[in-house]
Amino acid sequence: MCNFSAIAASSRALLVVGATLASVALLAGPALADDRDDCSKAAGEEAISACSRLISAGNLGNFEALVYYNRGMAYVRKPDIDAAVKDFNEAIRIAPSLPPAYTGRGIVYLMRGKPDLALADWTEAIRLAPNLPDPQLNSLPYISRAGVFIDRREFDKAIADLNEVIRLDPQNGNAFNDRGWLLGQLGQFERSIPDLDVAIKLIPDFAKAYSNRGFALGALGQNDRAITDLDTAIRLDPKEPQGWSNRGVMYGVKGQFDRAMSDLNEALSLNPKFTDALTGRAQVELALKQPDRALADVNQAIELNPKAARSYSVRGGIHASTGQLDLALADLDECIRLEPTFSRGYVDRAAIASGKGNYDSAIADFSEAIRLTPKSAAAFLGRGVAFERQRRFDKALADFVEATHLNPKSAVA
Repeated sequence: MCNFSAIAASSRALLVVGATLASVALLAGPALADDRDDCSKAAGEEAISACSRLISAGNLGNFEALVYYNRGMAYVRKPDIDAAVKDFNEAIRIAPSLPPAYTGRGIVYLMRGKPDLALADWTEAIRLAPNLPDPQLNSLPYISRAGVFIDRREFDKAIADLNEVIRLDPQNGNAFNDRGWLLGQLGQFERSIPDLDVAIKLIPDFAKAYSNRGFALGALGQNDRAITDLDTAIRLDPKEPQGWSNRGVMYGVKGQFDRAMSDLNEALSLNPKFTDALTGRAQVELALKQPDRALADVNQAIELNPKAARSYSVRGGIHASTGQLDLALADLDECIRLEPTFSRGYVDRAAIASGKGNYDSAIADFSEAIRLTPKSAAAFLGRGVAFERQRRFDKALADFVEATHLNPKSAVA
């Protein structure tokens, strides 16, 4: 369990509040064509002024609600949240069945720190079944809602919404990236990588997608390919700390600790409170036999983000390395409570149970890790050892064979 492991989280890159905002084109109407075009852009003072002139001129007919919606979106981007919510409210008053108005107001509610109201509006937009010419507008309430579900760790709901985004808007590279990221966080790396491949195909300069794919490849032991992707992520966006942090973890896996520390320190210079980098640096420090420094870094990471399951897993490893097994088990229990689908937490907890002679508990945890990540060589190897200690040699042999198949370096002498 104390071995260096690639467990740094990749960047989420969910685009709930800014980049996915969309406007509705005003295709016809009695107002001036230039103002219609500028209002349709829904961004900048020029758009706000154009929409305002259209509203003042009146006689907008069926387009009145859409003009308020577009101006509301422009206010969101400004940002002028109070003005935005007034416009969305007016759009809904004029056209209670206009889905984008609920979507926009939901975004404002989220920006105001009111996720329950945001969810209610996005759910209403979805109920109204938007069928607009722009697929991004139709999918926006789903991708927005998915972001809140992820924050609440309701991952099944988030996956379902991202599936719907991709069905409605199959050219949405952000949605493929988001679903790939989430599958990786759930330990489903084989499913994660195809989504990230599509994201990169659709958006070839998508730094976050390269970073996320590098993370997934590293988790599958494809370290060189992972570093190639992370090199690309850093080249495309050198100011984004996630790429540096992920590459630092990968160098740690390869035993290149000087490079690892350099990358992780660079990530922290870009964002001193970046918990992934603090946790990754703690892993390197533990590998360098510096448990006190490692503990200080991971404690800071947990203080900054008490819900970071992986940080508890790393701290559990630090405690185990110094013989404080009860503290290690408490941290691993918390890791699993926070993220029940994180297979590494079960592997680490099982290793401690096995070391203490609690083989039944160890086998149960190793089995859960295998259920979650069927290609985990470490879980098969650990369970095989536990079976062997119980003198259940047939089961032990089967697990050793599978572990060796998955990772030849797992071969048992």
